[in-house]
Amino acid sequence: MSDTIVQALIHQTKRPLVTIGIPTYNGGSSLRRAVQSALDQDYDHLEILIADNGSTDETPELCHELVKLFPFIKYIRHPENIGMLGNFEFLLQNASGDYFMWLAVDDTLTKHTVSRCVDFLERNNDFVLASGTIEYNVNGKVVEFERGFDFYQHSAINRVMGYYLKVIHGAMYHGIMRTKQAQQVDIRRVIGCDWHFVANMAFIGKIRNLEFIGYQKSFGGASRNFDHYAKLIGESSFARDHPHFKIAMDAYKEIMHHSGVFSSLPVFTRFYLAVSSFVAVNFGYYVRIYPLVVGGRLKRGVKNTLSRISYLLNAILNTKL
Repeated sequence: MSDTIVQALIHQTKRPLVTIGIPTYNGGSSLRRAVQSALDQDYDHLEILIADNGSTDETPELCHELVKLFPFIKYIRHPENIGMLGNFEFLLQNASGDYFMWLAVDDTLTKHTVSRCVDFLERNNDFVLASGTIEYNVNGKVVEFERGFDFYQHSAINRVMGYYLKVIHGAMYHGIMRTKQAQQVDIRRVIGCDWHFVANMAFIGKIRNLEFIGYQKSFGGASRNFDHYAKLIGESSFARDHPHFKIAMDAYKEIMHHSGVFSSLPVFTRFYLAVSSFVAVNFGYYVRIYPLVVGGRLKRGVKNTLSRISYLLNAILNTKL
């Protein structure tokens, strides 16, 4: 064995193991693309864990082929569908790495995502979650970026409230996190579960959104809109019609009753944080975002009305002529 190979192996064993968890159901070509983006990472100490929710397409054949080619890929096929969120939770609880991240089958990673995030976390022990800038696309066209999710205040309460006030889509959920800390957090079967998961992590430690494109997320999958996502996880019609108010209610319940992460807080402090988070979610949407939504609807409505008027006037003039 050459000295170069020996040095590479020594270097690899010194680097912390990172588990990339990929939940899938009938992933097809999207799964192949997601896995390839994980294989293309410039970080060489990976465990790729694929959890198959009983796919009926070519997913099993593809995964068996990948396992033969790459010994660090592990494939688990559930005998029956355990639900999308159940599959996400399974991956986290079965991760072997010091660090963990979820990679959805519709999404991809840029080449330096793992190495840059791990390097940052290794140098900053008080941070528990790091991500690159999130790039959102629809049909391959970039439509939005999610950045600036830097919550490193000394106060855990301020970090949680700051996150709930700022979050719009919640893709920090796909950042790289310290596995042991993440395994303390339960995934709720509610709309906005990704928001609440990250809020728990923000209470445990500091989080950082690094300045590079790290995660490329498609809006065409399960996350295409709140209504579709709510149906997938079996949420109520109220949640589908009023998603942000339901998320705000669940933020209160998560902090006040459900999550053991917040149990160290005195009751009054926990109540204060729960109420503040409820207000933050509602303020973040109904004050910052909703007016833009309404304005966009009004703008489109006026534009359509003017187009109809223009069409009628042209029709009248053409008739007279």
